[in-house]
Amino acid sequence: MSRLKRITRPLKTLPVQPKEGYRWALVNRKTGKTASNNSWFLSLAAVAVTNQDHQGIASLFPQEKASKSLRKNRLSVKIKRSSGSRAAKREQATNMLPWLKLQYKQSLPEWRTFFKLEFSKWIVKRLNDPHSTEYKQATMRGYDQILDLKNAYRWWAVLIKKLQS
Repeated sequence: MSRLKRITRPLKTLPVQPKEGYRWALVNRKTGKTASNNSWFLSLAAVAVTNQDHQGIASLFPQEKASKSLRKNRLSVKIKRSSGSRAAKREQATNMLPWLKLQYKQSLPEWRTFFKLEFSKWIVKRLNDPHSTEYKQATMRGYDQILDLKNAYRWWAVLIKKLQS
């Protein structure tokens, strides 16, 4: 048997739509990372190619491109990103910022100047400490979104900068 000869396996038919909260994605076979040419349209076309569905609406998908991308990539199911969580997280952080700024300025010695970058580092430190007043206040207000995801200080610095312009 030569090395170039490919072993073909019978393909399982894939559901066109994965379970609720999941999506199809093309993943590189070697690295396991999402393919650079991945899009929802190309992923659906790859599902159609895998299921050998060439009629109806599936015929409108770019099936040649999908079969070409399936040579180096495989189909995988990924968790959908919820667009509402980002907006909710940003809104909660925006609502919490004035109170956090007041707390920071009160804890800052008089001789020390206010720097936005240090302020954002202080926020991350205080919100990651479950015993701090800021953490307790965020919990009391129901701001779970900003407590669940541990943000880098750069995220807070960018948020502060966006609010000033």
